[in-house]
Amino acid sequence: MRLDVLGTEAFLPDYSHRVMSAWESFVVEGNCENRQVRDVILSSWERCRAGQVLPTVEEAPLAASGDDLLRLQMEHRDLLGVTRGVVESLEGVLNQSRSVLLVTDPQGVILNAYGNPATIDSGAEHHIAPGGHWGEHMSGTNAIGTAIAAGSPVQVHALEHYCEGVKTWTCSAALVRGARGGDILGAIDISGFDDTFNVHSLGLAISIATQIEAILKGNEARDTIKLLEWCSSETAAWHGDGFVVLDGKGRVVSANKHSPELLEKLGISQLMVLGQPLPGAPRGTNQRAAGLPSWVRPEWVQPVNIDGRIFGSLVAIPSRPLRPTPATVKRLPIQSAQPPAKGFENIVGHSEAVSSAVDRARRLARGTLPVLLLGETGVGKEEFAKAIHDCSPVSNGPFIAVNCGAFARDLIASELFGYADGAFTGAVKGGRRGKFEEADGGTLFLDEIGELPVDVQPHMLRVLQDGIVTRIGESRQREVKVRVISATNRNLRAVIGDGRFREDLYYRLAVATLSLPPLRARHCDIPLLAQHFVERFAQRSATPAKMISAELLQALSRYSWPGNIRELKNTVESMCQLADGGDMLGLDDLPFEYQGQENELEKPKLSGLRAREREAIVAAIDEHRGNLRQAAQSLGIARSTLYLKMRAYGIRRSFITDEDLQASAP
Repeated sequence: MRLDVLGTEAFLPDYSHRVMSAWESFVVEGNCENRQVRDVILSSWERCRAGQVLPTVEEAPLAASGDDLLRLQMEHRDLLGVTRGVVESLEGVLNQSRSVLLVTDPQGVILNAYGNPATIDSGAEHHIAPGGHWGEHMSGTNAIGTAIAAGSPVQVHALEHYCEGVKTWTCSAALVRGARGGDILGAIDISGFDDTFNVHSLGLAISIATQIEAILKGNEARDTIKLLEWCSSETAAWHGDGFVVLDGKGRVVSANKHSPELLEKLGISQLMVLGQPLPGAPRGTNQRAAGLPSWVRPEWVQPVNIDGRIFGSLVAIPSRPLRPTPATVKRLPIQSAQPPAKGFENIVGHSEAVSSAVDRARRLARGTLPVLLLGETGVGKEEFAKAIHDCSPVSNGPFIAVNCGAFARDLIASELFGYADGAFTGAVKGGRRGKFEEADGGTLFLDEIGELPVDVQPHMLRVLQDGIVTRIGESRQREVKVRVISATNRNLRAVIGDGRFREDLYYRLAVATLSLPPLRARHCDIPLLAQHFVERFAQRSATPAKMISAELLQALSRYSWPGNIRELKNTVESMCQLADGGDMLGLDDLPFEYQGQENELEKPKLSGLRAREREAIVAAIDEHRGNLRQAAQSLGIARSTLYLKMRAYGIRRSFITDEDLQASAP
């Protein structure tokens, strides 16, 4: 890569006159004759003229604003997140040098700006700000657009710009490329007024872009390892089928040896290429993501969801004769005309653990007090929150759910409380109301409340205390009437001790608490839940619901399910998606990582009467499906005595709730 670098000649007395004379000659006559101008600039001017860019343009067109800009920023959140971390250490340099650092998408649309506030404000007049489109074909010669067009770092100074509106600016830009060195992910630009010109600005831009590339490459490598590990465990028990692993952008990451021959049977002669989309795949509208080709059946594709995040997908190409296409399959009627179940009808289970939780939740639903739901990840906290809302005095109002851990630190406040017009760069014109206002007259469910940033917590406390919301950037107060239900899988008291959660806010949120049992504490509900998820999958896909074999139900019931109901749901749905023809799901359909992993009861070495007593207790609990009250009655002992004997004999604690255990503690 050869750089056409502007050096100290920019400080020579005749430099400006020479460049301006060359530009005027080019605009009027179409050439510069003998006037000196750098090759990279002349080539750019020629592209601008060929593209009919007007040299009189004063500002860049605005490609995105408001919600469109937010969507664009979310699309490139990985790039923005890494850039933000890198730029933090440069804020002082940018401020003192009166410069601004811009990060753009691959087309040259500015995603965010950092640096000197006065320079940022001045740049906004020319749309040198988020949403401004600085592609060369839109805004003429400039460091961002010319770097993208030329495929290399570029510095454009003052009068070298093609359009008149930015001839008082100087800018240096370098490209950020993907891990494979081909795809352009965006550009990093350092800009300022022409009197801030520095010969080292281009080097700084290149250094920042290189650092961002290295971090993104490391992140992508870690994600690829997770993706491949997941897919390896998923496909280990399958033989003869073709498997292709795609990353989040639809690019081939890996394929097994059966894939090429099976593709050939499908009439796909084009070879798969690592790092490229599948043969025949259409390009995405953003020119980065690729869709799936028409020959891929929907039932072949399984998204790879790890800890709630999609890492890519697994395409399973069956080696057996293809089943009829979905259009020819006899479909069951979808019962969409039936009203969806409301309230606690959605809570599946009859174990004592879940029955106790439902009974307490019903009583809490009668009022409007704040409720804090406690439980492990995946136990169904949102389902309980929705059920409480549906049975509450505010059931006619909206139910708004917010995951406090899903938003960037500087976005969560605007998401909750809203913002005024012009509150920050990229804000929607006219402002936007927050989730508290959206939930007015109903219920606001705040999931992962323990992740709420400390600096947002005082504002939350104010709303809970006074029922008053003030949008960011606005002084007007708005009254809201909202029932708040929050949830966490963390020990908030420990977080309070660490200074990461306000004690007064905790007591406002935890006026009433409800502990939800993990799935291992309600193992007798697993068959019901499994069949429920099978039927839901069938209804969504408009296909006949499968039965579950007794052997498979036993295997599901013996597993500990650390991911709780969510993990069981994902497992059952993946089995339905990947199962061969037939009306029955069996052990062969169980994903490999679950085979042989059943957790057997720990059986202490007992003999004589003690062994028989233990067997009698286990049999009674099984007979009454985990209902400890009924089991104790059938044994003729008090329930507290049953708890103590279960502990003494090492009977699995999954039969009882955490609340039961605490009650029986000495």
